[in-house]
Amino acid sequence: MDWIKDAWAGKQKLWQVFWFGFLLPQAFGFLIGFIKGFVRGYRKARGGASYMPDQGWLYDLHMPWSHPLWQLLGILYFVFLAVMVWKCRGNTNNKLWGYLAMGMVILALFGGIVVNIVSAWG
Repeated sequence: MDWIKDAWAGKQKLWQVFWFGFLLPQAFGFLIGFIKGFVRGYRKARGGASYMPDQGWLYDLHMPWSHPLWQLLGILYFVFLAVMVWKCRGNTNNKLWGYLAMGMVILALFGGIVVNIVSAWG
């Protein structure tokens, strides 16, 4: 818990906050999304529906990350980690890493916005 408090205060090393707090959870989220898309495509290729409308809430329990509450929690988690990376950007020997970390936060933010807009369209 002290690690999180220190990171929120901007006292933690940038590499720790960036890799363990920011990048690895995003990679995990990407992997879950990839698996979800693969399962959907597999079902569709086998002649089934790409979604299962007859199961409703049961489908949400089977793939809970598709539920809007989980999406909201993911957004809040992303914002929390982005702020921690932003605050710890100066805790590195080479300031270039701080600028690169800020750039990654900005790219991830705009990438998330674009993905949500595109997925909302269809």
